[in-house]
Amino acid sequence: MEELGIITLKTQGGQTAEVSTYAGQLLTWRNEQKQDYLFLSKNAVFQKPTPIRGGVPICFPQFSNFGSLGQQHGFVRNKFWKVVEKSDWSVTLELSYDGTENPDYQFPFEISNRIELCDDNLEQHLTVANKDSKSMPFTAALHTYFAVSDISNVKVEGLQGLTYMDSTDSRIKKREEAVEVVFPGEVDRIYIKAPDVIKIHDSGAPGGGRTYEVHKQGFPDAVL
Repeated sequence: MEELGIITLKTQGGQTAEVSTYAGQLLTWRNEQKQDYLFLSKNAVFQKPTPIRGGVPICFPQFSNFGSLGQQHGFVRNKFWKVVEKSDWSVTLELSYDGTENPDYQFPFEISNRIELCDDNLEQHLTVANKDSKSMPFTAALHTYFAVSDISNVKVEGLQGLTYMDSTDSRIKKREEAVEVVFPGEVDRIYIKAPDVIKIHDSGAPGGGRTYEVHKQGFPDAVL
């Protein structure tokens, strides 16, 4: 078994993050008071072929079952990535695939994940390069697990008026009417053509509440 590598990033202001070379995955992000911004399960397994539960798993070359693969969320989250650049506060990991290992996906590619930690935000850049002359179909997601105090304290702003596929109801398309989405029960939705800024409000977080402001580019949809 390949050796698991955990890379620790730190800013001068005291924020920290941990990144795993297995799955090329961001695991933790903490502020200077060591409060978690991301959820990582205490039962998370860091060993092939089990995906890591928590942090920011990378779904590629398929999100969920949107593609030809039989493997949910693709296969890059089950592989070891190599570190190609690192500083105290940033790291870039890379994975190359020659198109022969998986008969259901015969498209060679190179994928990189750059994580940069700042004192008031974290940036993550996913880059994909097609290494063949033919077109390469794929779907992808940065499947982020945000840490919250309790789901009853959480409201999500910025989705009103959008169409979503309800994965708890056979992916039937519905319209979001609420100004702020709340969670009275199980929620599993794919919001189509979501805005590039979405806010997650947690009224029960330490210090009187917390708001995550999520900015995205290049991903047209959002999963809640």
